[in-house]
Amino acid sequence: MPFYRFGIVTHRLTPRKERLYVALAFFGKFADNRREKILRHRRFSYRWIMPNRLSGETSPYLLQHANNPVDWYPWGEEALQRAEDEDKPILLSIGYSACHWCHVMERESFENEAIAALMNEHFVSIKVDREERPDLDAVYMEAVQMLTGSGGWPMTVFLTPDGRPFYGGTYFPPVDRFNMPGFPRLLESVAHQYRDNKSEIERVTSQLTEQMGRTGQMPKGDSPLTVETWHLSPIHNRRLR
Repeated sequence: MPFYRFGIVTHRLTPRKERLYVALAFFGKFADNRREKILRHRRFSYRWIMPNRLSGETSPYLLQHANNPVDWYPWGEEALQRAEDEDKPILLSIGYSACHWCHVMERESFENEAIAALMNEHFVSIKVDREERPDLDAVYMEAVQMLTGSGGWPMTVFLTPDGRPFYGGTYFPPVDRFNMPGFPRLLESVAHQYRDNKSEIERVTSQLTEQMGRTGQMPKGDSPLTVETWHLSPIHNRRLR
């Protein structure tokens, strides 16, 4: 039986529905893809939330995201295989427990039901603790630095199913501001490009794979982030594990 947590919401249920929901909840009938189900208790209503795949991790940072509505995966074969089987791009988010902007982006975007729905529909989302996987952090940080001329956390990187980065950045707000695109608009744009413009993605990634190891010769931050400026990090030809 999954562990559930409570949070106050505004819905009201009749006593009859309350009894029904309690009975069904304890028999596991509401454990369907981490959807919220409402249970009224006394004067308040509560929501039952099924944790995502991060609930079995040991990293405190990953556990902080275990109750997000995002269908997070830890880095591993299961997530990479799903991306390959479904031909979906990977949304890789890297951060750490003491990172202020990591918590801001979680609150603004990863706890937002509408944004989480976009992530779940179009991407295989992977959450990584940089303190637990400094090797992944180093590789993809260089990719973001090549894309933008700077880096930081939270790190947000979009990958092909075989782990090659083709777009990235750091913090993205939930709406357009700070001269940055809103995260929902970015998600839709990247999903559209991956679906309808794969040949261009492949052309750019192939060209930039050839330039791996020449970081000093690559321009940084010379132009806006568009499909023409997608860059690859120095990632090897095999899948990172």
